[in-house]
Amino acid sequence: MGERLTVVLEDGASEMLVKLAGGSRKQGEYLTRVIKSLYAGSLEVHEGAELEQIRLTLAGMAGKLKELEGRLLQVEKGQQR
Repeated sequence: MGERLTVVLEDGASEMLVKLAGGSRKQGEYLTRVIKSLYAGSLEVHEGAELEQIRLTLAGMAGKLKELEGRLLQVEKGQQR
């Protein structure tokens, strides 16, 4: 199991991430790849592109938040039974 993260993103960013990742369930995997590539230096952030990379990263975090909210709702429904 991976780590959980809660973030607040600008409007529309989470929808962008879903499209970039290829689906809502792939957002965490997509962000992980982007972050690891940036950290390893294999994905460079060029002047002007830095804000785009930050936007994409935050968009992924918003998607993960929505996924986690859905899981929480499922857990809460299970406890009410």
